[in-house]
Amino acid sequence: MSTAVNSLFGSNEDLRSRVAAASRTQELTILFNDIAEYILTLNPSLKSSASKKRAHDEDNNSSERKKIKTEDDGATPRTGSTSIAWTTDGETSFQAADISFAVPVRKKLRLELVGTAEDGSNGGIRGVNPATGQFEVGMSYSDIDQVILVPVPEKPTAQFNFILVPRAHSTSEPIIFTVPSKRPKDVSFREPIENDTYELYIERAMNSALACTSTQVTTPSSTEFESKSQQGRRKGERLWHVKAHRGSKEGFLYFLDTGILWGFKKPVMFLGFEQVKSVSYTSVLQRTFNMVVITTTDGGEEEIEFGMIDQVDFEGIDAYVKRHGLNDASLAESRRAKKYNVNAPLARGDIGEVGGEGEGDGGGENMDPEELEKALQDAEDEEEEDYEVSGGESEGSGSDSEEEDDGGEEGDGGGEEEAGEEYSGEDDDP
Repeated sequence: MSTAVNSLFGSNEDLRSRVAAASRTQELTILFNDIAEYILTLNPSLKSSASKKRAHDEDNNSSERKKIKTEDDGATPRTGSTSIAWTTDGETSFQAADISFAVPVRKKLRLELVGTAEDGSNGGIRGVNPATGQFEVGMSYSDIDQVILVPVPEKPTAQFNFILVPRAHSTSEPIIFTVPSKRPKDVSFREPIENDTYELYIERAMNSALACTSTQVTTPSSTEFESKSQQGRRKGERLWHVKAHRGSKEGFLYFLDTGILWGFKKPVMFLGFEQVKSVSYTSVLQRTFNMVVITTTDGGEEEIEFGMIDQVDFEGIDAYVKRHGLNDASLAESRRAKKYNVNAPLARGDIGEVGGEGEGDGGGENMDPEELEKALQDAEDEEEEDYEVSGGESEGSGSDSEEEDDGGEEGDGGGEEEAGEEYSGEDDDP
């Protein structure tokens, strides 16, 4: 819209909008502009008044934007808790400096646990800017559904991710922070014991702080799932994840005693047993297969497909699915009514064989893995023939590509950030 029209009708937003809507052709636009200029020549004071009002409005908008930015740069709480006194006050039972947060902010912050088993109802886990001492991110103990500790895949040196998963109806955001597997320093919980590492030390501190709740830190175990893949494995390293795709995003699946974790790109997803209606398989090929999870929410059902999973882990995943009855939709109600082994403590690195198959008649979903694979391969003879001729990698079907977040894909937060400052550049995927 022309300067003349803005000057003349700027104080009347409704009239200015109607003029803009009526300017459907170039001729009408020129006509409205000529009329506005003519009126302004007859009464120049109108132009002066409109300019002053517009300048005043711009100043107000600019001041409001600066105010919002100042508040965001300060201690705007990233927490859904209705009681946030613990974000700025409360006795700190644990501190660890220079912890790399990856979600929902990418900064090095001071990790603090506020409140103990006695007063945990008004406590939580928070990240504090070491430069300003201001709260930046956190989650109250009452909002925490899961605290998960898993190794970060495909790193030259061992690192671990802590994932804080909020309860279903909480407005809190998931939190991920990364620690190196080395002796802790600049901490204030207890004196680290011999051979202590950051992940072990923080795990003990969190379990102590969460003693007032039903939640404890969940870690992978071979009694649930351990990958047979040799890809990305350091010498002597045990793999607790499988690589998979969700649409165009590559990530990692962990099969835990409380549910299935998908990370570490936004959005991080945890599928508790009570959310899962059924699990089935599609595109079971010679090298890969897809896993489809049907979840139930307040809004209905959702189908989530994880594609291009290595066939070498089919047997282990299928045993996990059947052990927890996830292949049987008729058990969905009982899973929602009672969670299986919720946060039951497990020995770290527990060694054991993957359990046997579950009982029950699930029809085709309970077929022997070899029979299921053969049946699906028979239906895909043409695709298999193409694979054998080309010698290339088969591709399973996946869901449509998802739009990336404005902030890009999230990494593991293990980069070299300045303390308390956001860092940019090429993100390392966890």
